[in-house]
Amino acid sequence: LEEYDPAQVKAALSARELRMAHNFDEHLAEWPADEKLILLGHALHLSQDSTNVHDDNFGAMWESVGTYLARRLPGQVYGIWAVHRRGEHGVPRAQPPIQPLMAPRGAVEHLLASVGSRYLLPLGSGDPREAWLDQERTFTFHGVAGRAVLPDQADCLFFLEVATPPGARPRPGQAGGEAPR
Repeated sequence: LEEYDPAQVKAALSARELRMAHNFDEHLAEWPADEKLILLGHALHLSQDSTNVHDDNFGAMWESVGTYLARRLPGQVYGIWAVHRRGEHGVPRAQPPIQPLMAPRGAVEHLLASVGSRYLLPLGSGDPREAWLDQERTFTFHGVAGRAVLPDQADCLFFLEVATPPGARPRPGQAGGEAPR
């Protein structure tokens, strides 16, 4: 991102997100009025109030798919953010195309990793143990640090210690692989 103008990158990412959101329109026209929609995806795509997500490169975020759907279907969207502490992700135009990921110290993902390597964490239940997340916290997305009050953005977190790009699965005994259970 350092070599690109942040305003141009933000405009491109915003257009991409809007295109993904509009891909739902055909499906939403057929969606039963009283049915809930459960979304699982990587963090920012599912932000239910994305204009309240900030980072140092772009400032306030653009409207996400999750925000678009939450506005279109108030009270009917249940968003599950997938977050991870480390691993790799595919960036087709990057060299190399597989880029390393690592959440910085102090990010939410570091705290989550101290609890376990894979689990669901519901948000917004009012449980006093969640109070730490009720303030703006740092989290990561594709190696960029963002800040938000997470229960305002998602209903649940799906945490993975190690993320792998599509098609790449570590085998037991390889770095990042788990032993069979």
